[in-house]
Amino acid sequence: MTSTGGAVPPLQLRRQLGVVGAVGLGLSSIIGTGVYVTIGHAAQITGGGVLVATAIACLTATFNALNSAQLAAAMPVSGGTYEYAYRLVHPAVGFAAGWMFLCAKTASAASSALAFASYLMALINGDFTNGTSSTPDLGAVTGIAVGVILVATLLALVGLKQSNQANWTILTISLVSLTYFIITGIVAAAQNGTGGALTPFWSTTLPDHRDRSPVANLLEASALMFVAFTGYGRVATLGDEVRRPRTTLPRAIMATVLASAAVYMGVAAVAIVTAPTLTDLAPPGLLPGTPGSRVPLIAVATAAFPVASLASAVILGVGAMAATAAVVLNLVLGVSRMVYALAKRGDLPPRPFAVLVTPPVGNRAAPVPAAAVVFSGAIMVAIAVAVRGAIAKSWTLSSVTVLIYYAACNVAAMRLDARDRRYPVWFGAAGTVVCLGLAAFVDPPMWIVAGGLLGGGLLWHVVARYVIFKDQARKAEVAAKEEQERWWRARGTGNEAHGEEGEEVESDPGDDTVRLAAAPGGAVKDRDEEDEGVDRK
Repeated sequence: MTSTGGAVPPLQLRRQLGVVGAVGLGLSSIIGTGVYVTIGHAAQITGGGVLVATAIACLTATFNALNSAQLAAAMPVSGGTYEYAYRLVHPAVGFAAGWMFLCAKTASAASSALAFASYLMALINGDFTNGTSSTPDLGAVTGIAVGVILVATLLALVGLKQSNQANWTILTISLVSLTYFIITGIVAAAQNGTGGALTPFWSTTLPDHRDRSPVANLLEASALMFVAFTGYGRVATLGDEVRRPRTTLPRAIMATVLASAAVYMGVAAVAIVTAPTLTDLAPPGLLPGTPGSRVPLIAVATAAFPVASLASAVILGVGAMAATAAVVLNLVLGVSRMVYALAKRGDLPPRPFAVLVTPPVGNRAAPVPAAAVVFSGAIMVAIAVAVRGAIAKSWTLSSVTVLIYYAACNVAAMRLDARDRRYPVWFGAAGTVVCLGLAAFVDPPMWIVAGGLLGGGLLWHVVARYVIFKDQARKAEVAAKEEQERWWRARGTGNEAHGEEGEEVESDPGDDTVRLAAAPGGAVKDRDEEDEGVDRK
């Protein structure tokens, strides 16, 4: 790889994704562990009410998506809510959001890698006939999960374009598998009626046998399901790599949420209606005294569907592995871009994390933040090893931290300038209240862990921003303000920034929002034109 030196690297991320590519990345980040594992986890908490929990999660995600969309259109840069809150609320709030994103998504990636390993082990061992797995080989599961993360890290290192091509292939496999599950499940329900998982519809008992209000159980299940929908945030974190971002980002974010909502509601309805018992949907390590099902959707299909068990197991197992692998890949991409954004601000060491390198994969390879990618993969590996196969624990931690992240996003939306506002201020207020309200019902021990992570992170932020990297922080602050003024001036003259209409816009050497490539002979052409057709699949 070719690298560049200097405090502010001259290489820039390339705008190479359109709406289709951005939606693909968003869907691949959503349709994974949530649909194959978390629906079962939430069902153990709230019973048949998981259908309502999924709807609440979807509604919450819609508010957040609308706010994210208007923020992304106003500030299409890498970092997502980290940058939005940094500029609009306060640097400490922005850092808290970015730090919580790193905590949430590295934990989610570990969960997804472990889910991949669970489905693969079930297929290898034929451990799916009765839907209840034996005690898993934790060494094998962890080893496979680590391998998945390492492969995803290598793919992320070769560039976004190549990663996106692989992403669409595995997303298609997953969607075919889930379509099979929904259609076959509908046929099974028509033939055999409902199973026993719908009773009780409102559970008053937690998996550890503690009694609790059904409303509290429903809201905790909603919080867990909300995490599954937050993949659209990955689109915003890639803001520096999207063509025509002021129109592409809002469209891609909303399309991602609506498409994933349809898939989740369909799978949740079929799973809860056809499952013989709730236990068939329980992920491992959740129910005391039982191993749980490492492969919840296969457990339902083999017990209730009018198709040979082996056929259902293979179709769903391959689909689950494709989906969870796609999630890991997209999380490596998203987390590494957040690390890159923090480093540019001086909240992490600018060298090496803000240094871009060009991978040796063709003449037009786009620069990537290689050190940030490797660092992201290493943290995910560490978490996968530490949780020892307990998917539910890492997912619960992710739910607390990601709800804090999106609360900051909604607060930032409330502070948008009138020139950038697309939706009423109360959208931001409603999203903030719902996010913090759902977070309050998550398992209390995870709040202690999240609080410790947040406190430690803020302490580091103060030291890094005001002592260690204060010069970098000052330069980044000035550049951000100048950048925002350029966007407003360009809009006022009818010449939208960021290549909105493929036009050339005023730039300076420090501007990392406009990507112009020098053509042979000295001519300059817009990268929007140069990269046309990257994601036309």
